Amino acid sequence: MGCRFEISLPATDAARVEAGRKALEEAERVEAMLSPQRETSEITRLNRQTSSDPLPVSADLFALVQYCARL
Repeated sequence: MGCRFEISLPATDAARVEAGRKALEEAERVEAMLSPQRETSEITRLNRQTSSDPLPVSADLFALVQYCARL
């Protein structure tokens, strides 16, 4: 995806730091799965394979693509 992810919290809201950290970790996980710039991403693997047959993907990627289709 090649995007920069950032979370801003008010200085007085230290209780939400852990939630912000988890959100950034999730963004990194999705980036690792979807980024065509990463040699190890699932999308890169799929792009390298040519097939007229269905290709296996992780449950997370399948769920994300289904969700995007609904949007």
